Amino acid sequence: MHLQEKRKIALINGFMGTFHTQPTRFFSSPGRMEMMGNHTDHNHGLALAAAIDLDIFAATKPNDLGLIRAISNGFPALIEINLDELEPIKKEQGTSTSLIRGVASRIKNKGYNISGFDIYMDSVIPRGAGVSSSAAYEVLIGKVISTLFNDDKISKFDLAEAAQFAENTFFGKKSGLLDQIAVAEGGLSLIDFQNPTQPTVRNIKFEDNDYEIIIVNPGGNHSKLTNLYDEVTKDMSKVAKVFKKKYLREISFSEFLVASPIIYQKVGGRAYLRANHFFEENIRVSKAVEAMAKKDLALLRRLIIASGRSSYDFLDNYTYPGDRTASLKTAYHLSIRRFHNGAFRVHGGGFAGTLLAFVLKEETSNYIKMIESFFGRKRAYIVHIRDEGATEVF
Repeated sequence: MHLQEKRKIALINGFMGTFHTQPTRFFSSPGRMEMMGNHTDHNHGLALAAAIDLDIFAATKPNDLGLIRAISNGFPALIEINLDELEPIKKEQGTSTSLIRGVASRIKNKGYNISGFDIYMDSVIPRGAGVSSSAAYEVLIGKVISTLFNDDKISKFDLAEAAQFAENTFFGKKSGLLDQIAVAEGGLSLIDFQNPTQPTVRNIKFEDNDYEIIIVNPGGNHSKLTNLYDEVTKDMSKVAKVFKKKYLREISFSEFLVASPIIYQKVGGRAYLRANHFFEENIRVSKAVEAMAKKDLALLRRLIIASGRSSYDFLDNYTYPGDRTASLKTAYHLSIRRFHNGAFRVHGGGFAGTLLAFVLKEETSNYIKMIESFFGRKRAYIVHIRDEGATEVF
């Protein structure tokens, strides 16, 4: 029996055991990876992000209760949300309940139809593995509402925006749109944040038959490092203000280079280096798109390597003060020193968190064994780019 069929049977059983009726519709929402574009979106830069084949699988059915009732396999608590109560609730901040309430609120306020439904979910997206289980969860809820009550007419961008709104306003976490767009769109996307309220998205064709894509989760905890992510944005903003601008995208790289001594004197070396990363990373993203169009995968891997080095040298986001385990930094050094044919870079926000690895297929087994020998079992996940974003499954 196919794995997805086994999961579907388990979903049906879980749904019936919880709601005492048969589900009628099934949905899948993917995790995501950031191929390139580290810490560029918040300054209106360029990024390459993709949906991956780790997902949340869900069974649903409308109800006539005026409630969204949700439960996840492995989490016994049933979430109940009254659709007449869609304002932020402070005590819910940081919970899954806040994400569902926030998505429903945003969709309703945009004039779409909304009604009660039951949903039972099973996730194979590892939490804390840097592949954005939260964005998959948020966009899934939006996709269910779109399909059940709006003839699936809510655009992918509106789904992503509602998900971001829920995370920012209800959950209480600042985030850009990169994760949510990747989950909603599917495939590999070039995202241009020059207009952050309506970024342009272009699907990019990518296939590499020689390498596996691996997400490495060495076990570092980044849950309390929000201040460090915010400092990256603040440092880049300091440089923009030297030019009397708000965002680095409003400045040309040549202007930045000419003014480098003044920038250093006014805001210091860390801000200067982080801004330098922003400009060079945007160039790398553009070159990566060209490389994929020409099927020059050797150049693409060199660009990924350069992106990883830039985040290490300029962004300085592989570790943090007091990080005694230095797990992300260690995983990076082990990778670049022992697997010379691979390409490795920080994945997502950094400081702790995960590493993105491109490893030759014949070296994959040895690579995973090395990672597990240091960090334990199930710390490396082979992933593939998934063509579909959040979608109904038939």
